[in-house]
Amino acid sequence: MKQLAARFSSIELQSLNEQARGQWLGLMRNHARSLHDEMLSLRAALTPIFASGNHNADNQTIDGDAELRRACDQLFALCAASDRAIIAAFTLSSDSTPAAAVKTPGFQANLHRIEHLADAVIKHTSAEK
Repeated sequence: MKQLAARFSSIELQSLNEQARGQWLGLMRNHARSLHDEMLSLRAALTPIFASGNHNADNQTIDGDAELRRACDQLFALCAASDRAIIAAFTLSSDSTPAAAVKTPGFQANLHRIEHLADAVIKHTSAEK
């Protein structure tokens, strides 16, 4: 999503015809849906293993291309951090610190944040058809 969001400059996005912009938004929406669904599956799979915190939904909205790009950058950073934590947690090691990172409220909050940001991207790209 980050690469797709950065593919066009702001000026190029404004100059896209309706069909091309719709295709670009559709690609963004499809990636966001996949990410959202993967986060739901991941949280469901990890819940029996690790305690799940109570996280309120943050109803973030995205207004415009610049905010869409920022959301994609945030999603990339959050996904990369979560990926590193998961890999470390399931890597055999005598050090228990990496595995403990997955049990933290911060890790679980990141999963929720990813889910909500992806949902905001879906809503934004659906509304702007």
